[in-house]
Order: sequence, then structure tokens, then C-alpha cells
Amino acid sequence: MKPEEALRLDPTDPTESIKYYYQVRCNLSHRGKAAYNDGETVRKSLRELQCIFKDILSSTGADLK
Repeated sequence: MKPEEALRLDPTDPTESIKYYYQVRCNLSHRGKAAYNDGETVRKSLRELQCIFKDILSSTGADLK
């Protein structure tokens, strides 16, 4: 993945979704940490990832208390 490459979240393509979330992580770690829009993107991504992991765990029968 190239730093100048802009990725888009594609719910129909898990591989591209992983790349998107990884890019969010890299952007936070390696550039403009104080930028408000980056913070909002990270918060939104964390909420999305939480929903994804809850769905995965519930499909395994795990207790989500």
C-alpha cells in the first residue's frame, strides 16, 4: 500500500476493507495526529470494527456480556 493511495471502505470486499482500516491506523500513527477529521474517521472506524467483531463473535455463539 502506498501512502498517497486513497482507499475507500467497500463492505462487499473484506480484503479492501482491511486495507482501509489499516490505512486509517497508519494515518493516525504517522501524520497529522491533531487533525479533527482524522479523529472523526478513527472514531467512526472503531465503531464499525466493534460492530463487525460483535457480529463475528455472536456467530460463534460467544457470550457478549
